[in-house]
Amino acid sequence: IPDPMCYSKANRFYYVEITDSNGCKSQEAVFITVNDLPFASVGNDKSICFGDSVWIGGDPSGPAGASFEWTPATGLDGVLKPNPNAKPDTSTTYSLTVTNQEGCTRLRKMRVTVNDLPSLEVIELPSYLCDGDTQNLYVTAGLSSYSWSPSEKLSRSDRATTSVFIDETTMFNVVGEDENGCKNSISFTLPVEEKPFVNIRGNLEMCIGDTVQFDAKADTGTLSWEPADLVDFSDSLNPKAFPTNVTTFTLNIMSDLGCRNKDEALVFVHQLPIADAGEDTDNCDMSVVYVGSDVPTTDENEWFWSPGEKLDNPTALRPKVLSLDTDTFVLSVTSPEGCFNSDTIVVNSDCYRHIYAPNAFTPDGDGYNDFFKIVGRNIYNTHLVIYDRWGHVLFQSKDLERGWDGKDQVKGNDVQIGAYFWQMTFETEMGRQLSDKGKVNLIR
Repeated sequence: IPDPMCYSKANRFYYVEITDSNGCKSQEAVFITVNDLPFASVGNDKSICFGDSVWIGGDPSGPAGASFEWTPATGLDGVLKPNPNAKPDTSTTYSLTVTNQEGCTRLRKMRVTVNDLPSLEVIELPSYLCDGDTQNLYVTAGLSSYSWSPSEKLSRSDRATTSVFIDETTMFNVVGEDENGCKNSISFTLPVEEKPFVNIRGNLEMCIGDTVQFDAKADTGTLSWEPADLVDFSDSLNPKAFPTNVTTFTLNIMSDLGCRNKDEALVFVHQLPIADAGEDTDNCDMSVVYVGSDVPTTDENEWFWSPGEKLDNPTALRPKVLSLDTDTFVLSVTSPEGCFNSDTIVVNSDCYRHIYAPNAFTPDGDGYNDFFKIVGRNIYNTHLVIYDRWGHVLFQSKDLERGWDGKDQVKGNDVQIGAYFWQMTFETEMGRQLSDKGKVNLIR
């Protein structure tokens, strides 16, 4: 073979003998030097997260004085560097060719695996949070670790779920890391809406059996009082309350945005003071009579009897009666809290007179109950007057036996069906001038 290929692995001489057509021969020798291949190192395969970069190559990648070439050039900051910085968008296999000064080359390969960033999203983020409320927040679950900030406004900062309590609009940042060590982050702002204003304006006091009216102030919103059964209008700012004992009332308000607030107030209920005027009594023998009873009342209370001119001391607990008439005495008692109570007693000093007046009659001419008559015993000098609701006198007589027949005494016509009023003056056996009055229904 005139031009053979040499594959020697070591230095050596090769000899060639040439014979021409005449049979003449010639011999030549050639020395072949075999140079060593350069070493080439690409290091270990690398794994990075999307968007990150990594230095590739060995330490060193080849001998001093050698040249280097990396392929492909995708994501590299230089293909002729022994250790370029790689930032590929997808997983890539890189090849390094090392050439020494003798022109010998060596090829090595390595792979950069690009891992996707973990998916991280806020799940059902509320559009706002009401001041003072607590809200649960959620991000994509299943990652290896989480880090929320600012952590001081959260119940936990290392989980996919946490509770937030803020009083002002706040920006939050969440970092999530997967099993490959890749991290992703998300930021969001959570606005805070103010709570609606509400103020009941202090505690109140009342007397049992009375009502007390609130004077609350509040922003526009939906109102509700608790307990609702102890106020007249549970959705009003100023309802009347009627508790029977000390009660805490709460006014709740909800704004149009759904933010809630409330205020509370105590209503203290004071019992009525004791007022016992005593039992009704007859004073037929005109003896000394005292009104009042032995039921005690506190010295802190104030009391007064009326009519006071008919008693010896209207501010005494048991005053003496001075009147010889039949009178109704009223004991009025007021407690230090302003609660009022009263009781009455009737002292009858005219035991012998008697008056009976029917409450209805039927002047229809059937001979039964056709006249309104007053029956009296031990009364004298009577004068009966009957008038309508406008005060017009229809009938009057000094003779009780006469009676009223249902006619207008002046005009002579029958009056209409309805209620009429009577008043009669008279004298008792003891000569006292008294009067009585009442109402009678005319039925036809």
